[in-house]
Amino acid sequence: SEYFTTKYPLNDLIITQPIGTLSLPYQLVEPTEADEFQVIAYPNPSLNAFTIDIKSASNEADIIVYDMVGHLIEKKHTISTPVQVGKNYADGIYNIIVSQGKKTKTVRVIKK
Repeated sequence: SEYFTTKYPLNDLIITQPIGTLSLPYQLVEPTEADEFQVIAYPNPSLNAFTIDIKSASNEADIIVYDMVGHLIEKKHTISTPVQVGKNYADGIYNIIVSQGKKTKTVRVIKK
């Protein structure tokens, strides 16, 4: 079999295929800041409330808090950050789940 090679200089992608096959131009897409999704909870541990800061293209998110037994403690929807949770929580360890569309992050916090 004979092969041909196609090089795409913008992303240094090289594709080798048998002659007679269809070759489509490929483009590698680097992740952008819009694709990033970070969740930060501070202070941790805390004596009072936790501040939830979302670093993303959108500040809109769903926040769900569970205790370590799995009981739902708090659920809220936010359109801006930072958001405070936990002021009235009992001492313990909590999982804070932050969702934005299909993206989800879980942060574990300690209330003292």
